[in-house]
Amino acid sequence: MRALRVDKTTLAALGATLQLHLDKGRAVEHLPVFAMAAVPVDELRRRGARLVEQIESVEGLQATVEDSEAYLGGGSLPTEALPSCAVVLRSSQIGEDELLDRLRRGRVVGRACSSAVYLDLRTVQPDQDKRLVAAIRSTVE
Repeated sequence: MRALRVDKTTLAALGATLQLHLDKGRAVEHLPVFAMAAVPVDELRRRGARLVEQIESVEGLQATVEDSEAYLGGGSLPTEALPSCAVVLRSSQIGEDELLDRLRRGRVVGRACSSAVYLDLRTVQPDQDKRLVAAIRSTVE
């Protein structure tokens, strides 16, 4: 312990996190990364379809829902893919790099791939959907 120089607060947080893992189901209820990983892909597709309906009215922007893969992190599981779903944005007015840059300025993080921007829904909480649509609208309009 001395070599790590961990304080009491860090040890308490680590202990609480470990206890959530030991108690069946509590990690999914209380730790966001596990809650996100537990969402069924079909639910992500339904959310994606609702988001696409709201984005379709933005001129010059095409939105679709596509299956994708998510990764839980670069540290412990850098190569373990998890089935996911993404809202895919293509613009007839600007390229994917410019679209991605504008979205990032609006605090939306996605990835560019195949001349499109992918917004993985596994990383967006359902209560953030309205803000996501608003950010996309303000970015393009």
